Amino acid sequence: FFTRTYIGEDLAAGRLKEIRVRKMAPLHRDSALVRLGRTVPLSPAALHLVDLIRAHAQRLGLSPSRPAPPRR
Repeated sequence: FFTRTYIGEDLAAGRLKEIRVRKMAPLHRDSALVRLGRTVPLSPAALHLVDLIRAHAQRLGLSPSRPAPPRR
């Protein structure tokens, strides 16, 4: 199982071939958005990216409506 990000170019070039497996449940990978604990705030661009990812995850039912509290 590879994400298309890693193998898309090889698929397009014909170096790899996709094989579909019948009667098999879809494979999924969990992802997390993490960052180092710092006192410096994120840049406006980074904050916008976090907001976009969080909103998309919520639409898919993959994320709580508010961020988890920081762990220490």
